[in-house]
Amino acid sequence: DFYDQGLVIQGSWRDMRQYFRVNDVASFQVAVEPGYDVDEVKDRIETLYGTRRSLTTFSNESLREVALGISEQSFALFDVLAWIAVIVASLGVVNTLMMNVLERTREIGMLRGIGMTRWQVVKMILAEAGLMGALGGVLGIVVGLFMSQVFLMGANAMQGYDLEYVLPVMGLGTAFLISLVVSQLAATWPAASAARLRIIDAIQFE
Repeated sequence: DFYDQGLVIQGSWRDMRQYFRVNDVASFQVAVEPGYDVDEVKDRIETLYGTRRSLTTFSNESLREVALGISEQSFALFDVLAWIAVIVASLGVVNTLMMNVLERTREIGMLRGIGMTRWQVVKMILAEAGLMGALGGVLGIVVGLFMSQVFLMGANAMQGYDLEYVLPVMGLGTAFLISLVVSQLAATWPAASAARLRIIDAIQFE
């Protein structure tokens, strides 16, 4: 029931007047028999009673679309927050790795001095970023699964719906992949900076 959010009590006029003090009508719900078009019946009701009785007619399908549209807007808001979190996290990865490179400048210089190539330095920084992305992705998935359960229980309790939880396996895999990709992209600048260090300057760095 998308109209009353599942909160429906059925009773006779006598019971409604006696127990709920209801003596008027706020809405009519009309069931269309098979063979009749819903839109045609809706237009017919509006023609006969719409203006005269100040009635506003909606089909159950339109109410369903409105309810689902509100749900989609709620999830779209979560998507925006997720992208903001991705941007903030990527900046955090850049900051952490840049500080790591600065603190290990002499170490990187010594590694370069004993034969480590620039590409190996880049791979070392990218590997560290990949580990950060993997740990962050796993932690985010665990917290996200918990929050989705809480959101679903709250929606069922407040809206009166009976929504079933479906584990988004494809979405979880995509989220984990995004965490790895974002960490690698964020590590590109620190890795390039570490690779550009001159051996003599890096060893003398304090």
